[in-house]
Formats: sequence, structure tokens, C-alpha cells
Amino acid sequence: MITMKVKNFIYLPFCLFIGTSVAGALPEIPEPFKYGVGGIENGKIYIGLGSLGNNWYMIDTNQSEKKWTKIAQWPTVPREQATATIIDGK
Repeated sequence: MITMKVKNFIYLPFCLFIGTSVAGALPEIPEPFKYGVGGIENGKIYIGLGSLGNNWYMIDTNQSEKKWTKIAQWPTVPREQATATIIDGK
């Protein structure tokens, strides 16, 4: 019983530290974002659609200066609750 409490005590602060360090490492998304899609490929994070309308953004986590870059416009009507996947870097 004591061993379980010690494990939980150590595990919780570790999880909080990991979550905080990841969340604090990236700048805020340029626009409010919900109901959209996203993906990660080779250290680049892509997000778009949903409340972003036709917009797509990318951030390269491999760069020393991390900033969101607008990369494309969706060519048709904006989508909400879409799905996405990355295949062969596309």
C-alpha cells in the first residue's frame, strides 16, 4: 500500500512537468482553433480547417525560432469536424 502511494506521488508531478514543458514550448496558434484537423510529420505540426475557415498553419519544431506560418488556403468550402492523415509527407 505504501509503495503504491509513493509511485503515485512521484508519477503525478512528473506528468505535470511534462505537460507544462510541452505546452510552454510553442507559441499560441494565430487564430482560435476548434473542430479542425492536424498532423505531425518530421517535426512539423500542421493544423487547419474548422474554426480556422480555409486557413492552414504549420510550425517547424526543429527550428530554433518557433513560429506559426500560414501555408495554404483550402480550395473549397471550409470544413468542420473533418479528418486528415499524412501519407508520404503530403
